[in-house]
Amino acid sequence: MGTNYSRGYSLEYKVKQAFEERGLLVLRSPASRSELDVVALSPRGGRFFVQCKKTSKDALYVYGLQPLVDLASRYNATPLLCYSLRRTPVYCRELVAGEFKAKRDERHVEFRDYLARSI
Repeated sequence: MGTNYSRGYSLEYKVKQAFEERGLLVLRSPASRSELDVVALSPRGGRFFVQCKKTSKDALYVYGLQPLVDLASRYNATPLLCYSLRRTPVYCRELVAGEFKAKRDERHVEFRDYLARSI
């Protein structure tokens, strides 16, 4: 069992690596306390502003995401929340509002599947 920082870093690294495998330029904000954990830029003009959240529980509740949504809108980027519940792959959701709730038994989109369809 790692620290919260190491679990968060691990998730951010997986997200960064998946974007890079698809040829995007990726910038990670270490120990981020800002709206952005990861920024990914596509050579074809696509932009992704990403917040990453990892929990060791079966449910995730995230509030205060509106600044990320607003920032992405200002820069014509896609706001993404990449997340992982206890012992699950990395999932993602495009954000349209400032809060997010997920439970293990709900339907989720795996991050790699999202990238395959979106990039």
